[in-house]
Amino acid sequence: INAKDQLENLVISNNRKRVIRLKDFAEIAIQESIEYTRINANGHDGVLIAVIKQPNANLISLSSDMGDKITQLQKILPHDVSIKPYYVQADFVNDSIRSVSDCLWIGLLLAIIVAIIFLRSIKASATVLITIPVTLCLSLIVLYGLGYTFNIMTLGAVAAALGLIIDDAIVVVEQIHRTHEEHPREHPLTLVKKAIDYLFPAMVGSSISTIVIFIPFLLMSGVAGAYFKVLTNTMIITLVCSFFVTWIGLPVVYLLLSRHKPNSQKQIKEEEHHVKKQKWVNWFILRPYVSLAIVAGAILAIVIIPPMLETGFLPEMDEGSIVFDYSSPPGTSLDETDRMLHQVEKIIIKEPEVGAYSRRTGTEMGFFITEPNRGDYLIQLKKNRKKTTEDVISDLRQKIAAIFPTSGDHPALRIDFGQVINDMLGDLMTSVQP
Repeated sequence: INAKDQLENLVISNNRKRVIRLKDFAEIAIQESIEYTRINANGHDGVLIAVIKQPNANLISLSSDMGDKITQLQKILPHDVSIKPYYVQADFVNDSIRSVSDCLWIGLLLAIIVAIIFLRSIKASATVLITIPVTLCLSLIVLYGLGYTFNIMTLGAVAAALGLIIDDAIVVVEQIHRTHEEHPREHPLTLVKKAIDYLFPAMVGSSISTIVIFIPFLLMSGVAGAYFKVLTNTMIITLVCSFFVTWIGLPVVYLLLSRHKPNSQKQIKEEEHHVKKQKWVNWFILRPYVSLAIVAGAILAIVIIPPMLETGFLPEMDEGSIVFDYSSPPGTSLDETDRMLHQVEKIIIKEPEVGAYSRRTGTEMGFFITEPNRGDYLIQLKKNRKKTTEDVISDLRQKIAAIFPTSGDHPALRIDFGQVINDMLGDLMTSVQP
């Protein structure tokens, strides 16, 4: 059926005595369809297309490919039709990974400086410096083999494990150095063997005791379990690699940097090593009640302080994007809700920190049915801005509340702000609010 008259002459019944057509008992008219949703992008009616990656896809590569595809599509579209991204998750991921990587390298540099200052030995410091990148390379090879990707959780786990890697290396180097001082005439190979044999049980116990701390996190389920599983597995892999490198690789590096000087025929005078007494340690040993009081205070703090701390799934962070959920009074039509939101958009456009925005009315980002008086805004802020996301949210909230005063107990427009990742997690955990 391609025309109105074809629909009017549609045969409903034919019993060979009479033919009944649709126009015999119904009036056929062409009218506009009822709108249940309305989409707006940067102040104009538009179509929103959400591109969702497959679980095993690379987000950064997908975003780059989509940018190329949009450039190609723009060339064949009419001149008055444009395609603009309103939220690119890859930008946030790139910024986060770059930030974590910078912190990782800065932390590594500071740790190396501290190791050089306190070890006061070029050979020992060089051994530690060589051991760290070897451990990190081995960890990355294992992560690649298991199919892991560079993300906030894996990089954060490596950064957190970096201190433990350096600690393992320093402990082994210090034991070798001490063995050398106790047996100055021994060959370096013999010294290293004695040091490793002496320290091996402690190395195994220390590594296992650190790794078992993370095992309960592997038993977590849900969204929290998905986050902590990646973090925990990366930590365990890095610590295991650190153990094998310090056990097998570090002694080899130390031997390569060592030079064995043959003993002269003259009698080598053993130097006497004096241990400097620490007065403050002696003071605490003679007054055990002070130590007991400090321990009791620490236990009391553990009992009192944790319940007073605020809780949350993720720490506060500046994503550079805002999710703005809204709802007009129940029963408000789609047209009336749209009229109210045009006033809101005048405020959003005047905000200098806003780069782009999109609005959905009658539908939302979450996985639930939405009424015509409900919807959400997705606001993308400019990269180079003077205000934080929370500051922009505060400004928008105050200005919007000023034009929609509360009538009785119910506001004319109920609003709720959040950021994209927290809002998505809330949807996954069936929480309607951001």
